[in-house]
Amino acid sequence: MNLEGACTKNPPSCLIVTEYVDESLYDMVRRKSPSGLTLKKAISISTGILNGLIWLHDKKIAVRALTAYTVYLVDGKAKIGGLLS
Repeated sequence: MNLEGACTKNPPSCLIVTEYVDESLYDMVRRKSPSGLTLKKAISISTGILNGLIWLHDKKIAVRALTAYTVYLVDGKAKIGGLLS
């Protein structure tokens, strides 16, 4: 993971950008609508989310809100955003 930039003025409002993503899960589902996702793609995304949650849990990192807006797709793989440690 690369640190792309950080804003540290006026804490506690702080934004750290570690990578840019093309779309969220929400964006992809809307774009695919009305046909929806294939079963294979839905299983792949779900498995990626679950593996990410297991990894975060093992590191004692909390997820604020897991929604279609905070799941990002990078090269077809799911990544979870909106984290607190």
